Amino acid sequence: TIAPGLGSIMLRIAFISLGILASALTGAAQAQSNPSSSGNGFFVNADGWAVTNAHVLEGCTRASVPTIGVATDWIIDRQNDLAAVKVVGGAGKPFLRLRGPAPRLGDEVAAFGYPFSDFLSDSIKITTGNINSLIGAQNDTRFLQISTPLQPGNSGGPVVDRSGAVLGIATAVFSGRGDFVAQNVNFAVRSNVLEMFLQSRSIKYEAWPTSGDE
Repeated sequence: TIAPGLGSIMLRIAFISLGILASALTGAAQAQSNPSSSGNGFFVNADGWAVTNAHVLEGCTRASVPTIGVATDWIIDRQNDLAAVKVVGGAGKPFLRLRGPAPRLGDEVAAFGYPFSDFLSDSIKITTGNINSLIGAQNDTRFLQISTPLQPGNSGGPVVDRSGAVLGIATAVFSGRGDFVAQNVNFAVRSNVLEMFLQSRSIKYEAWPTSGDE
């Protein structure tokens, strides 16, 4: 089970995780009422830079974060399914730090997001689980396998450890093969891949100090 102390961390991160609406339409009013894509993201610095999955923005020309502002200065890395956007109105907002120490098999984690936003409530959803594998599907070392339940609309949301440091970004769900339905087989882009993405684009971020790890 998740330690009791994670409760306050969950509450804090719930206010940092962002819902993102993206659209191929150019009219602001149209984009708000007819989003063609939705996902999640989170700020990585106080300058208003937020990160999400590349597939959240795929084929779209406009994105916004409700109650904060529109996203500008898009940077897309399709190979690693990562994207960074600068959000108008995002400067000075709370941001998350990336985990410095390497993740460990069995670590307890929590995912934050707004799945099924057109059907469920518009409040943040939190799910918990563990790191099941330090390697993704087909031995892809860019990903972690996690048991934390994810749903459509969770893409781009933070996956954090018990200290609140980002271990990865929720990116994919494995539903099974043939008649077999997989249970809680989900994947997140590892935070060290995100670090390299941010470094290569000269986007500032902070790493959680080693002393703050469990």
